[in-house]
Amino acid sequence: MSAASTFVRQVVVDDTDPAISYGPEGWFVADPSVLTKGNWGPIYNGTSHATASTNSTLSFSFKGTSITVKGSVIISTDTNNITDPTWTCSVDGTEIPSNPFNFPENNWPLCNQPQMASGAHTLTIQVKSKGQPFYIDHLEYHPLLEAVFPSAVLVYSDSDPALTYGAGWAQGDGMSTQTAGSNATLSFYGTSATLIAYISGKGPPNAIIAHYTIDGGAPVTFQLTGQSGAQYNQVIFTTPGLPDGPHNLTVTHGGDINHTPLSVKYFFVTNTTTVASTASSLSSTGTSVYRPTSTVLVSPHRAENISSAIDIVGGVGGGVFLLAVQGAIYVWYRRRQRRATGEASMFSPYPMSGSDTARPFVQLSGYFARTRKRGFGATGEVPRPSRAKRASPLVRTVRHEDSGLRLEDGAQRIPEIVELPPGYTPL
Repeated sequence: MSAASTFVRQVVVDDTDPAISYGPEGWFVADPSVLTKGNWGPIYNGTSHATASTNSTLSFSFKGTSITVKGSVIISTDTNNITDPTWTCSVDGTEIPSNPFNFPENNWPLCNQPQMASGAHTLTIQVKSKGQPFYIDHLEYHPLLEAVFPSAVLVYSDSDPALTYGAGWAQGDGMSTQTAGSNATLSFYGTSATLIAYISGKGPPNAIIAHYTIDGGAPVTFQLTGQSGAQYNQVIFTTPGLPDGPHNLTVTHGGDINHTPLSVKYFFVTNTTTVASTASSLSSTGTSVYRPTSTVLVSPHRAENISSAIDIVGGVGGGVFLLAVQGAIYVWYRRRQRRATGEASMFSPYPMSGSDTARPFVQLSGYFARTRKRGFGATGEVPRPSRAKRASPLVRTVRHEDSGLRLEDGAQRIPEIVELPPGYTPL
């Protein structure tokens, strides 16, 4: 199996997602204007939840193999060196490492479990505060390989197989280039993409214009602003809303070694209607679905059509099969009926009655059933199955015709003679 086929992208869960269950005590929507300090970039999607309660909890259930909690860390320390707030993160009741930091930062990993058993898990966070708020911004986790969701935002890292780089790119904290005209292309399925970059601040601070194109369309320019220091998680641009489907996004550097580098740390890609290439991944409710793997992706509408076609073909195939079986039974029955009728007319040209005629008819009928596939000759001879060192006897039916004259009642009748073969001892 190739590496690309097992590459699983992280799913981003915003603090406003209803999948996050906030406890009844103390949680509120934070004011984003107070979350602007530090050099780790802006808060995700412009929203954050906070609590300043003495005992607040939240939980999040998921199926995956890792999880990271990110938020804004603002910690105060009193004269006794006691910090506020404090928090404990656990998965399935087992505590995972927390990561407090003494300086204000957004997008900070508050706690992280990079590896865990594949399966269903529940994250729980317990917060204790004496007045300093605790802020949660978003969650990131690796889902199961076969995961399917109605919609989600995925993280396409700089090493994602969906990213290809032209000449002039170098690996650092992400990928970057100072080569004029150098580009990188992201192939994705969704409705928008956001470029997030790391700016080292070590290069020339001169701003420069770069551009991106979508599916070979008209270039859209954006500015690379020079920075005097390192800046993490910087939002470079977000594409406008795109038609739901596969797209190619190409970013091109417009500067050189005398200007700010173009950098790619990761992309946030909004996948609202993405599915895997197999029809088995389709949503049973008909809603849009996606899988977070790097396998070849197709339009959900095509996939739904494939699923419908499979259903239709299955139904039609079943119906055709049933009709075929019924037709075969009907043909067999008609042939049997015709042969039975021919048998009766051949061996009994006139209606027979009485025990004397019943026995040879049954015997002939049974014999006919055993040899009906061999056919009949023009004389009515029925070949008996051959047996080694023994001649095959023949059975001949002799039909006697009368004059057609019918005597009146009471007159002496001439007996009608029907010659039939004797019953044979079974071989």
